[in-house]
Amino acid sequence: MTAAQADIAADLAPAAPAATTAAAGSKAGYVATIENVVLWLVSPTGVNTRVTAAPDSDLHLADVSRNGTRFLFTAPINDESTRIATYDSLKGAWSSFTTSTVDTDIIQARFTAPSAASIWLGRQRPDGQAPFTERRSVSGALELSVPGASSVLPAPDGLTFATDEGGGRIRVRANATGALVRTLPAVTGRRCTPLPNWDAARLTAICWNDAAMRMDVYRFAWAGGAPSALTRANAPFGFDGAWRPSKGIVASDAVQGTGDGIGFAPRPGSYTPIKASFATWGMAHVQTAIGSKVYVMGTPSPDPTLSAMYAYDLGTGKTLLLGSNASVVVDPLR
Repeated sequence: MTAAQADIAADLAPAAPAATTAAAGSKAGYVATIENVVLWLVSPTGVNTRVTAAPDSDLHLADVSRNGTRFLFTAPINDESTRIATYDSLKGAWSSFTTSTVDTDIIQARFTAPSAASIWLGRQRPDGQAPFTERRSVSGALELSVPGASSVLPAPDGLTFATDEGGGRIRVRANATGALVRTLPAVTGRRCTPLPNWDAARLTAICWNDAAMRMDVYRFAWAGGAPSALTRANAPFGFDGAWRPSKGIVASDAVQGTGDGIGFAPRPGSYTPIKASFATWGMAHVQTAIGSKVYVMGTPSPDPTLSAMYAYDLGTGKTLLLGSNASVVVDPLR
């Protein structure tokens, strides 16, 4: 057995991983959602808790902190500026600033982690110019800029973050200064972009093969070392996410022209579809998997206005509506 095979085999142990088992008082698996200009937190069983009224109807929910107490919103003002707003539910306080979008589009807005004290903004520029990501305080002060990075993944401990700036390789930088800590090993013939963390020591990444039009999920250690393939696509386009909920490794299967489906993927090349109702929904997208539940944003009918957040329970096979089409799951590993 190779080291990579042993790495995968360790994840097939019967015990549920601690990282995906919610501790007492944890908001892991709760869904932050906006409905009728009101921000709600919805428990995995569907219990609603009102958080606050949104100050205006133009705010789009972009992120929620890993502990479920801070909420991040974006709102385009016009073609040249966007409002960034945050709400701290512990203090009952709003903060906001306006940022220029002249010659840039904001393609990622997320909190730093685990503190959620600042905001990452990934920006795409036109005409093939290199993207960049910047970190700003909740009041808008520029703290750090990372040229070439279109997205950022904070490490679980908050000391470092990963970027996709390295010409297809993932780079790890110090959170305090942005200094390069290490470049993770390349996956031959593929360009990789960070996805959510797998556990406290490892992250996942989507790695794209241009020639074969295949995408697969790989797992990297934050400390370095050879990556492990979690999926192996045999047709375009492949897999765009993998998680380890309590029922085993689950992968999201993105097929050209349809939405995502999910299936158990105990090893690369092995994939058994899960017969969930959302597997055939148009434009379904798996956001995460926590405990026994897979959280999916999807449209279960031809009416696109019905797009909403649902949780599919791997144990019972039941699907539960948990939020509107403006929803983000509280995920300690995101």
